Order: sequence, then structure tokens, then C-alpha cells
Amino acid sequence: NAKCSRKRCELPEDIPNGRFILVNGTEFVYGTTIKYICNKGYQMASFIDTRTCLAAGWNNHLPLCEEITCSPPVAKENIIVDGLPDNDDLLRYGHQLQFTCKSGFKLVGQKDVTCGENGVWNHPSPICEANKDCVAPPYVEFADITTLQKSHYSSGESVKYMCQNLYTLSGQSYKTCTHGMWSGLMKCLKPCIVNIEDMDARNIQQYYGKKRKMFTAHEDRIIFKCQYRRQPKSYPSEFNQLCNDGFMKLPSCQ
Repeated sequence: NAKCSRKRCELPEDIPNGRFILVNGTEFVYGTTIKYICNKGYQMASFIDTRTCLAAGWNNHLPLCEEITCSPPVAKENIIVDGLPDNDDLLRYGHQLQFTCKSGFKLVGQKDVTCGENGVWNHPSPICEANKDCVAPPYVEFADITTLQKSHYSSGESVKYMCQNLYTLSGQSYKTCTHGMWSGLMKCLKPCIVNIEDMDARNIQQYYGKKRKMFTAHEDRIIFKCQYRRQPKSYPSEFNQLCNDGFMKLPSCQ
């Protein structure tokens, strides 16, 4: 007696960067449906990802799995992006980028983003906004802050500095918080120190008073003369010296 059996389809193929799973049925006979899924890091290039065993065999074409990539973030002002490839390499699934802001700006949004499924970053790119507050005022060499110090300052607030003894202020005595950055040019110019040993090595002494170690502020002058029975080696004008930010040229006698 003739016996009928269900139509059987060929063993289905796996696809590059993907595989199939059974949706129903067990022996790939008529009516069996399989579903293709892509490996991690890949996604379907078409909308149809199933095939069904019919009288003429498997319907539909084999689907394709394409690599997941994300588009580079759009360049934004005052932001620095780390993790972008140096060449034209793709930003593949799992690739991470890190964002930081230039000085004076603060990050609004997620610092780290990852290329996720469907070629979409898991967080939108952050932005950098002008930092309106300032942290502790900056250190100025040879100066002290005379106003009450705080951990944060609002834009427009100022702090006052005073140069230490014998140091001379050049520029402003205030620094002001301006949108997160301290502004105000300031420098404390150094005094000049003239030691007895330096004068003896050149056979000179100060014109007035007894020979002693001297301190003089920036732009102050010291007049020198030769020690007893010594004759000038330097030009007369060099015996009247000006202190310039810690430097003073000393004359010589023989």
C-alpha cells in the first residue's frame, strides 16, 4: 500500500555572522519555520529573517547579517572627544568614546558613550556649557590673598592679593571670576639682595652708610663706590644701579 509522508526540506544553511533557530517543528518538514539571528555585533540587513518549509522547499532568500557601526558624533564647540580612530576605521559595536570640555566649560550629559545595537549610541553626545562659577582663586607667587577665601565664587566676584614684604606689585591687585575663569594680570616683582661677599669680590661698597647686606625693592636704586684705595674698573654710570625684578648688575673696582 502506498504511504504518504510530509514533504521534507533540505537541511537549512547557517549564514555568515549568524545562525538559525527553530520556531516550530523538529525535522524540517512541511510547515516548519526557522528564524535567523545575527551574532553579537551584527544586525539583519533585511526585514525578513524567517523561512518556512513549503512544497517547493524553503521560501524567502537567505538573510544577510551586516556589521553594526555607529556614525561619528557631530563636532561641537569647546568639547574634546577621545577614542576616535586616527584613520578611517569604523566605529563598531561596543566602541567607546569619552568626552571632556575645554578649560572654563563644564560637561552636560554622559561622559562616556558606547556604540550599541542597531548602530545607535547608548547615550546622546553631551555638550559643554560655560562654567559660571569659579573654584579656589589661583596661587600667585610671593603674594597673599587678603579677602576671605571660599570654595566657590560666582561670576563677577573678586579676591584681593597683596605682595609680600619688599615685593612690588605689577598689574592689578584683584583677580575676578568671569564665567568660570579667573582674570586679572598680576605679578609680584622680586627685590634685589646685595651680599657683603658679592661687594668684596668686586672691591665695592654702598655709597652711604657702613658696608652691610642690602635689600632693595624693584625699581629702587643703590649707589656704590670703590672700597678704600681701590680704583673703578666699570664706567661711572654703572655705580648707580637699578633693581629690576631681583636682578642688579654690580660695578667693579681694582
